[in-house]
Amino acid sequence: MPWRRSASCLCPALSAYAELIAFLELTPWEGAPYRDDKPNGNMRTMPFGKRAEGMAVYVILDVQRRVVVVSVTWLELELAGEIRLPV
Repeated sequence: MPWRRSASCLCPALSAYAELIAFLELTPWEGAPYRDDKPNGNMRTMPFGKRAEGMAVYVILDVQRRVVVVSVTWLELELAGEIRLPV
């Protein structure tokens, strides 16, 4: 069934996302600025996953002591290990 494959593909993404959330709770300012022209801005990006398969965009709300994730992208890189570049 197709839904089983989809569910199994989500497991690495969900565990990596859980690690990201735990990390952001402690150190939200470690992410790179979302915009280069606003290096001190509260909108940040953070790659996550074993091979940085995920990218999260989030906003730091200092007054409320909150981090709000506004976008998550996950790329399934199953074939990445099989690609060989010419020497």
